[in-house]
Amino acid sequence: MSAVMPDSHIPVKHDMPKELWIGRAEAINARSMQNLKSIRQGRKLSQQQLADMVGANQATISKIENGDDGVTLRMINQIAKALNVTPFALFSVPDLQSRAMVALERIDPDTRPAALTVLEAMARASQKASPR
Repeated sequence: MSAVMPDSHIPVKHDMPKELWIGRAEAINARSMQNLKSIRQGRKLSQQQLADMVGANQATISKIENGDDGVTLRMINQIAKALNVTPFALFSVPDLQSRAMVALERIDPDTRPAALTVLEAMARASQKASPR
């Protein structure tokens, strides 16, 4: 199974469903990055050109596009930067929305307001950093 592996010391929550883990064993399935290939092709970039831009090899980009390989959070950010899109643009929106809802539902009810506050602050910061 493809996985997103952390670049920092993010704790793995073994009491959560596997699809919500962020760790080496299981995490975000690279198949969720459905938009990567179409964005890359829209920019008229080959897999090799994108690989050169992010310091990877062509086979890695191919595996990520096909959902056959794990991808680090750092690589997601590097790819997004190289393609001049937000990292979220690489993923299908319905998938992200459903995963966010599942994650919020699994947070302790007393902690949900704080988690939502953090997400809203991140959204505001993101909007300020890249106005549309």
